Amino acid sequence: MFVSELGAGHACAVHRTEEEQREVSAAFVAGGLSRGDKIVVLDGPSCLAGVFDRMTEDGHPPGRWERPGALEVLNRSETWRLVGSGSGASSEIDVLMGDAVRQGWTQIRLLAVLPAALRRDAGPASVEFDRAVEFAARTWPLSALCQFDAGAGAGDAHLEQLRRQHDVLVEAPALFDDGQLRITRTPGGLRLAGEADLRNRRELAAVLEEAVAGAHGAPEVDIASLRFVDAACLRLLASAATIRNPSPDVARLLALLGSEPDGAAS
Repeated sequence: MFVSELGAGHACAVHRTEEEQREVSAAFVAGGLSRGDKIVVLDGPSCLAGVFDRMTEDGHPPGRWERPGALEVLNRSETWRLVGSGSGASSEIDVLMGDAVRQGWTQIRLLAVLPAALRRDAGPASVEFDRAVEFAARTWPLSALCQFDAGAGAGDAHLEQLRRQHDVLVEAPALFDDGQLRITRTPGGLRLAGEADLRNRRELAAVLEEAVAGAHGAPEVDIASLRFVDAACLRLLASAATIRNPSPDVARLLALLGSEPDGAAS
């Protein structure tokens, strides 16, 4: 299931790269805010700033929510304490949910970003946390998404156990993702996030070649989330695609190359 299809319940997403984590978290939070939901974030790895950046790049800047109190964030230390509290997690989550309902929220979204180190340190208590979230999703008007880092020594057996503890597995397919550059498909073409340079230029060229072959004209490539691109990769993009949403610095470089991007940020 894709994150845009999530309803009430307890879902799991396992990410292997930072760009994947940002993509899924941003879509989940922005989707809830657009519906008028209360959003509760357990920010285990202190990654929320990157999620907000991605929301802005997606055209959903976090400052757009209208109702005060729409976003509640538990910081890294608060998240680690909650996940490690064992049987106490259920009562603490009930307090969070109860407070939101008393404030008048009719739907709640809980995003729990849980790095592998937290799961390892919490040990059996992390299983109790999962059970507490599962119970809350059946008791309260809650859509919960637990995000787990597949890195830091998390083995396949451990990841499979995590998946079994959740109702739904969220998928976020990519055409390419090496931890530096992530390329995903969009209705109009491609979306690039991260850094494009010598390390992944060959793979970028291959994906572009395939996109050009399957398009009636030059494919659109959204680079709003591209934080760095070297000159060679930029020339490659400019020669093969219609570039959308470049940063001001990239737009200036494109102008020097004689290419006119669409949707340059101001």
